[in-house]
Amino acid sequence: MTTVFLSDIHANLEALQAVLAAVDGFAPDRIICLGDVVGYGASPNECLELVRSRCKTVLLGNHDAAASGGPEIARFNIHARVAAEWTSRVLTREHREFLQRLPLTHDGAGFLCVHASPATPRDWVFMDISRVFSPGGATVISQGREPLESWPRKPISPGGATVGVAPPGLRSG
Repeated sequence: MTTVFLSDIHANLEALQAVLAAVDGFAPDRIICLGDVVGYGASPNECLELVRSRCKTVLLGNHDAAASGGPEIARFNIHARVAAEWTSRVLTREHREFLQRLPLTHDGAGFLCVHASPATPRDWVFMDISRVFSPGGATVISQGREPLESWPRKPISPGGATVGVAPPGLRSG
């Protein structure tokens, strides 16, 4: 089964459309969004429409939470706060309610998906994914939110679990 993970779209419709066009070449069985569909960009409603129509599973990200009324906005820097406040004003009621219902984690068959820390997902902390162990017996952990420079270039195996992270760019296989 081919699974594609998307994360940190931040309401950038043009980028999302380009990524999904590339993803279509893989003919994935499912697409999972690891959160932050909104935030910063000018097209939160359009991105939410597209993600909702294409993704089997969508997780809550910290920008999604802040823009839909969550307390996360209090922890944002001024730029993120202004973006979240604007997004909150332009979100449709349907999209706000959709964001408010999103889960923090998704347990699949042998894998765990999170936007932030698997141990404390609503803390929204950056973490060194190479130090993650396998909570709940997951053999693969997919995590959004991590800055590119923290991604290992190949899977690692702490405590016998495989921790897979997306390498820069798209890859088949």
